[in-house]
Order: sequence, then structure tokens, then C-alpha cells
Amino acid sequence: MASKNPTCNSCGRKLDQGPAIGSRTLFMGVVCAFCKKIECSQCKVSNNTAPCKWCRGEVRPAYDTYL
Repeated sequence: MASKNPTCNSCGRKLDQGPAIGSRTLFMGVVCAFCKKIECSQCKVSNNTAPCKWCRGEVRPAYDTYL
């Protein structure tokens, strides 16, 4: 499990922690499956399924296991 909140690569803010799903922690944002860049939910606005703004790769919910 992540020991601290990850930082958004777009704005530099720390991602808020969301609910724990089993043993996984969800952070309020997305992580790119390819380049691993992180975006907070405020930068992603309401379109959490839009491709990564850096590499256009697929994004996933920011679970601690993906970070």
C-alpha cells in the first residue's frame, strides 16, 4: 500500500485518498497504464476516461497498486 499520497504530474497537488477497496487504496485521480503519469480528479475534471494528456495512453483509476 502507498505510504503517502501521490502527486499530480499536471498541477503538483497531492491526490486525496478515497475509499479502501479490500486491501487496495484508491486515490482521487487516474494513472496512465503506459507512461505512469498521474492526474488528480480536479485536472481530469469529469472525464476520467479521457486518454493520458502526455502520451494518449489508456488511464486507470489511481489505485495504490498501479502507482
